[in-house]
Amino acid sequence: MKRDELNRIDLNLLVAFNALMDELNVSRAAERLHVTQPAMSKTLQRLRDLFDDPLFLRTPRGLEPTPRSQQLAQPVAQTLDELVKLMAPVGFDPGALQRQFTIAVPDPFSAIFIAPLLNRLATEAPAVSLKFVPYDGDSIHSLARGMLDFVTGVIQENTPAGIHARKLYEDKAVCFVRQGHPLATQTELSLEQFTHYPHIKAWFKGINDRGPVDIQLQAMGMRRKILLESSHTMTINEAMCQSDALVVGPRYSWESLFRERAVALQLPKPFNQSLSAIHLLWDERSHNDPASKWFRQLLADEVAAAISADC
Repeated sequence: MKRDELNRIDLNLLVAFNALMDELNVSRAAERLHVTQPAMSKTLQRLRDLFDDPLFLRTPRGLEPTPRSQQLAQPVAQTLDELVKLMAPVGFDPGALQRQFTIAVPDPFSAIFIAPLLNRLATEAPAVSLKFVPYDGDSIHSLARGMLDFVTGVIQENTPAGIHARKLYEDKAVCFVRQGHPLATQTELSLEQFTHYPHIKAWFKGINDRGPVDIQLQAMGMRRKILLESSHTMTINEAMCQSDALVVGPRYSWESLFRERAVALQLPKPFNQSLSAIHLLWDERSHNDPASKWFRQLLADEVAAAISADC
């Protein structure tokens, strides 16, 4: 018999055979499997048909196994034991995990958690490594195709089916200026100040494609002077710290990036300061994978700790 032909067989018959072999009594076997005695008698007949053998003979002392039953007893018991092991929950030890997780990460976001995350991995899972790739508008589709393990970013309107998400945090937009900037002693900008100084425009594909600041300014009949437009955070960092230009960006991400080199000021009142929530995304294939579950929780814990420490 081939493996595919097993679909014609009710494997519950093996459970019944094992009980009958142990008990050598139809009534006790039925009680053990929580079925009626007539139902167990019918099952015994099906077993006889399956193996083309009486299997058990009725005697005054109870059932007596035939040679065929005695031949089957150990292989059936071993098969059931293997099935029990197969169905048991999978144990997971991160310390024994050898794996690289590939994650699409927006450039400014990784600064929040990368140092503490690597420290945790070194302690708890020293054989685990990370590969960060740039986040863009196609990242979620790459995740759905199995090319990535995770994506950290915003949930898009065209997110494919089978993508799971966990919100990591909500950021807000602020305006950064260098230490020593004429506005550095303030806590909030006026609209006049905001439009008077030149700007470095941070642009990240798939996150702020539509330029919400410029859209709001346009609605007010105003515009800002763009000194530099870049998607490279180190370039933005250096340009800001060597000029009087303003940079609008996410508070938590960029405070970790700029550290002591910049001051965060509140945007003028008319501007919407809320940004899209950052989520961790994964696909259905890894949803129940113990290693994926462990890493998702690890990353969420480190992001939450970094945000809490910054509040």
